Amino acid sequence: EEHPSPLPYLIILPLFPSLLFVGHYLAEWTGYAVFSYLAFLAAFAAVPVIDETVGKDHANFSARRFAEVNPTPFRMVLWLMGVACTVAVFAGTPLSLNLSWGRWIGHVLSTGIITGGLGITFAHELIHKDGVDRQLGMWMLSIVCYGHFAIEHVEGHHKNVATYQDPATSRLGESIYAFLPRSILDSYLHAWTLERENAQRRGY
Repeated sequence: EEHPSPLPYLIILPLFPSLLFVGHYLAEWTGYAVFSYLAFLAAFAAVPVIDETVGKDHANFSARRFAEVNPTPFRMVLWLMGVACTVAVFAGTPLSLNLSWGRWIGHVLSTGIITGGLGITFAHELIHKDGVDRQLGMWMLSIVCYGHFAIEHVEGHHKNVATYQDPATSRLGESIYAFLPRSILDSYLHAWTLERENAQRRGY
């Protein structure tokens, strides 16, 4: 029976967010703005190539083994990404000041793919947990201005999935250009509705 290991992720994960800073200082040193796009290019060029080269990992836990395994090393992968996203936002954002337009766009795209692309994906796992895990997931969403997802996804999407009441479900034949703005706006508005109902139940 093959078992997945969290070790590769604990080694690799810090490397990806570090590309934001590596790219910034390489651009400073060489004068080439393309280095500011390093994390963005890695996500959309290097990662697909690695995926195709390495192939699928079929290792998984059986139900019996899953009940016995220590979850802490796997949780550490999620926690590590929380730290990485926080550093990318609060240490990376000041670096975007006084850049040329070309470098600024690259810096923003690289920050976005780390905190919005990867970060929201990891936060999604955390908001399904309780206690510190959920709080960390909410923090990761809030620093990219997407905190409402913690409410709408858990209380709305999972209840209404694949119905017209679910903003995260596309309509039959709906284009991405129609779906994306509708989904973002309706998710935000629905989160307010859900939270108002929660507050009213608590007497507020």
